[in-house]
Amino acid sequence: MAGEGRIQVGGLFWWSRLLKLWLNCIPIFERGVRKDIMALERVSAVDCVCHGQEGATDEFFYMYMCHFSQLYIRLPFDDFTMGVLRLVNVAPTQLHPNSWAYLQAFWVLCKALYLQHSPHFFLYFFDTRPRSPTTWLSLISQPGINRLDAFTQSFKHFKDGFFKVVVK
Repeated sequence: MAGEGRIQVGGLFWWSRLLKLWLNCIPIFERGVRKDIMALERVSAVDCVCHGQEGATDEFFYMYMCHFSQLYIRLPFDDFTMGVLRLVNVAPTQLHPNSWAYLQAFWVLCKALYLQHSPHFFLYFFDTRPRSPTTWLSLISQPGINRLDAFTQSFKHFKDGFFKVVVK
C-alpha cells in the first residue's frame, strides 16, 4: 500500500514470535468458529499489502492489526461486511480504518434497532471517495442523511502492523 511517499513492506510482523504473542492477546476469530478454516501468518520482508496473489498456492488477504485491536472486527467476515467490500470493490486493507469504524457502527446500530442490515442499505447512507480506489477508499456520509459521527480515533502508524490471512 502506498503511503506517505513510501511503500509499506513487512511491518511489525516479520517475526513469527511477535505475531504469536500479539495473537494470544487479541481475539481475531468469532466465538464458535472453527479456527482451521484460516491461518494467520507473518509477512516476509518483501510482502506488501498491495501485492496480489500471483503465484500463491493458497488464497489469502492482508489485514491490519488495528482492525482487531481497536475496531473489534472478527474473522470470518459476515455476509454484510463481505457484501460491502464486494460492492465497493476493495480488499480489506484498501478500506481506510475510519471507514471500517462506520461499518462496525452501522452493524451495531441495526442490531440494536432490530433492523435488517444489508450492504445496499448501508451504501444508501455512505458514498465512496475517491470513486475508484487507487490505494485507499474512504466512506463519506451522504449529505443531509448523516446518522453516524466520524470516528475520532487517529490511526497513526497502523500500516506498520499487518499480517496475512490464509484461507484454507
